[in-house]
Amino acid sequence: MLIKVDENYYKEKLTRSGDVHKILNQVLSKFDTYDQDKEFFFVIGLKRSNRIKYIDVCSMGGLHSTVVGAREVFRRAIVEASAAIILGHNHPSGEVVPSEADKKITRVLCEAGKLLDIKVIDHVIFAKDSFYSFADEGELI
Repeated sequence: MLIKVDENYYKEKLTRSGDVHKILNQVLSKFDTYDQDKEFFFVIGLKRSNRIKYIDVCSMGGLHSTVVGAREVFRRAIVEASAAIILGHNHPSGEVVPSEADKKITRVLCEAGKLLDIKVIDHVIFAKDSFYSFADEGELI
């Protein structure tokens, strides 16, 4: 599901994980209050300038998890000829430490990106007041 966002987002150059946290929190705040308690998996497609090309919801799950695969993550990136992508998903619990499943899907998606020549720049797990960046922690392969 492609997200309609403020036109100013498309002018922003994403250079820090904190920028991703801010934008994805703003996007999530547009959803119905009850849906904000669900886990969403977002993909931000980027131009070569690291400016946002699109924001896509690849998956919406329940309170504790969501299911996502490489096909859903990279489909729009391929069609839109994105130079790179940033992954993001929320943890409604407020706890942003990645689970083993989070680490595994990050590895799988980074490998898929290499095969497709679409770089995964970061995977940000976020809650309202905090976030975890795989790139900042040196955990992207």
